[in-house]
Amino acid sequence: MTDPIHIYEDTGTFFVELVITDANGCKDSITKIIVIEGSYILFVPTSFTPNGDGYNDYFFPKGVGIDSEEFEMFIYDRWGDQIFKTEDYNLPWDGRANKGSNVAQEDVYIWVIKTRDTGNNVPHQYVGHVTLIR
Repeated sequence: MTDPIHIYEDTGTFFVELVITDANGCKDSITKIIVIEGSYILFVPTSFTPNGDGYNDYFFPKGVGIDSEEFEMFIYDRWGDQIFKTEDYNLPWDGRANKGSNVAQEDVYIWVIKTRDTGNNVPHQYVGHVTLIR
């Protein structure tokens, strides 16, 4: 077999042995330790519509391998004023500014997300923008 490959179904540490036999029947082998780390993916939407229709009413990131214990999300208006902050991965922004009773104006807002990935505890910081559509 040339160029052997193996797809790992799970994360973990594995001992891999490659054995080769030449045309004369002589064998040789090598053993390596392979570490398969968890996936880390973060998706952040670019718009949401907090109008109460049940579709895209909240702004929140989704992903794989996000450490929910090490999570912060900040929302800023166009003047740089912080209007929302959460340290709870399960608490999305509902479009209200400073815990007010009304949804903020239709506009583009800046978000900052700080988190770690669960695979190798690496810190990540992301900055982007989201459009609030009424």
